[in-house]
Amino acid sequence: MHKDFTLKALEAGLNVLCEKPMALNLQQCDEMIATAKKSGKILQIGHCIRFWPEYAKTKEIIDSGEHGRVMAATFQRLSLTPTWSWDNWLLTGKRSGGALMDLHIHDSDFVQYVFGIPKAVYSRAARGPSGDFDHVMTQYIYDDEKVITAEGGFVMSPSFGFEMSFNIIFEKATIVYDCTREPPFKICPPEGDALTPKVESGDGWSLEIAHFIKAVNGQKVPQITTPAQSRDSVKLILAERESAQSGKEIPVR
Repeated sequence: MHKDFTLKALEAGLNVLCEKPMALNLQQCDEMIATAKKSGKILQIGHCIRFWPEYAKTKEIIDSGEHGRVMAATFQRLSLTPTWSWDNWLLTGKRSGGALMDLHIHDSDFVQYVFGIPKAVYSRAARGPSGDFDHVMTQYIYDDEKVITAEGGFVMSPSFGFEMSFNIIFEKATIVYDCTREPPFKICPPEGDALTPKVESGDGWSLEIAHFIKAVNGQKVPQITTPAQSRDSVKLILAERESAQSGKEIPVR
């Protein structure tokens, strides 16, 4: 439904904040981008993890180079099976794209946001209740030696609940985040105790909405996400699906 209602809103002269994923295929993404350009209105896709305080701070730290280069990183997003959606759309793969498109895309998008588009992906995935891939592990392959992986799925038992986490290994430090721990966010230096850096208050949902409102009101805002990048995230997920289906490493064109 994202494409159809985004086009209707843009053509009616409205700015649009559309939930992720942008769409289920690249043709739909291209139609949304073209219509936004033609209308002159703002189109923002809701990639809330780019705004999530701990993730935003982590990108800032990576970009600063203060701890040296990133040697390896792993991201996880694991959930109990979502049985609460209207008309059970989340567990209907043709409508949601399964956990691969609905849930795992958060981390796939953050990987490209922080490290750029990989040259290839290699994925292994299991089909679940949606009939699509509902648990996936992906390696993002770059020209240098860094090792980047992400795991996501919504087939965990009900009592598991939800976890989003990451471990990033720098030359001179390790950064960890796990929403189930206290404190959830730590920088572990080579010597001394771990420390928790200060982050912006709020969560990714409220911050992405605030960013959208500022843009609509004509304020200058940093370019945190663009429709073209949201399209790239869909492209990444489609490459991951192809890799999982074929068992092969798939170039990201």
